[in-house]
Amino acid sequence: MAKGKTGKNAPPSKGEASSVSPSAPVPSVPSSAASSSSSNKNNSMNNKGGSGKERRLVEAFEDLEARFLLNLPKEELETSHRLFFQIEQAYWFYEDFLADESNGALPHFKSLEGFAEQMFKRCKLLRKHKAKAAKLASEFRAYMSRIPVFGVIILNEKLDKVLMCTPYKGKSWTWPKGKINQGEDEMVCAVREVYEEVGYNCGHLVKKDLYIEWTDRKTGKRTRLYVAPGAPETFAFKPRVRKEIGDIKWHPIKVLPTTNAPQKHGRKYYGVLPVIRKLIEIVAQLRAEAGLVAMEKEGEEDDDYEEGLSKENGDAANGSFSFANVDRSVWFPAPFRVNPAHIAAAMMPRTINR
Repeated sequence: MAKGKTGKNAPPSKGEASSVSPSAPVPSVPSSAASSSSSNKNNSMNNKGGSGKERRLVEAFEDLEARFLLNLPKEELETSHRLFFQIEQAYWFYEDFLADESNGALPHFKSLEGFAEQMFKRCKLLRKHKAKAAKLASEFRAYMSRIPVFGVIILNEKLDKVLMCTPYKGKSWTWPKGKINQGEDEMVCAVREVYEEVGYNCGHLVKKDLYIEWTDRKTGKRTRLYVAPGAPETFAFKPRVRKEIGDIKWHPIKVLPTTNAPQKHGRKYYGVLPVIRKLIEIVAQLRAEAGLVAMEKEGEEDDDYEEGLSKENGDAANGSFSFANVDRSVWFPAPFRVNPAHIAAAMMPRTINR
């Protein structure tokens, strides 16, 4: 996903922590009153389950504000996607380097939205925008849904297995891929995503004219997956980023489903199903060029695979995927063009990126 993952790999300098405003002077009080006040305060702290955690949380958000927002230009503070890119970076830093290392003193946030709500509540620079926080978050989600995605389908040397990975704490297999950064070359993005997510540099295997591509008509998002044959199965694949990848594994191509068959596969291949049949066509061509015998497909096949599911391009409300939303006129891997009429396609311009 290019998701700004460079911010997750290396924490900012500890010297960037924010300064805390000095407390206002406290007037002197009689010793008996001070004792009573102290007792009441201690009881209040105990009833709250310990205000020490709240103090740690305040300090954590002051630190985040100094690291990620303090030097942000004013115009970017009022631009939803630029602001939320910073909030996203702050979220990853908080989860990876503050909450994880706090021994339970700091809470974890399950979503960026929940974390952003606290940022708008606790950070002085954002409080004036608190009323439109939900609107800014919605605009950011819409923006992110249109950023082009690039990745690589990695094949082994025998051209009979394909490498897949699962999301962090996820069970559905997918390809290593992610969103492009502003000004980044498309192939460079794909290779970078693979290196970040599975730890393998496939730049020497990727061919510029060998890919599968489609555009979601509903969101306008373009997805391109380069096909890279020849990776060694013995390589020790390992993610280079935190909390994005759960598992990495080779899968025999002949057992991959080409139909939506939940009774057999469940949602295990939920995110890759729409691409598998096209991938099999490419692999067949590559094997023929390499002088290898054709693979025999295991299991039954039919023509309903176009009703398959896809987390990436489906309707988030019900998880459904319809090829009616996909512009298949750009869905071809050159030079493996099944239908010459598909070549005449209007590619989505690369204007929606960071």
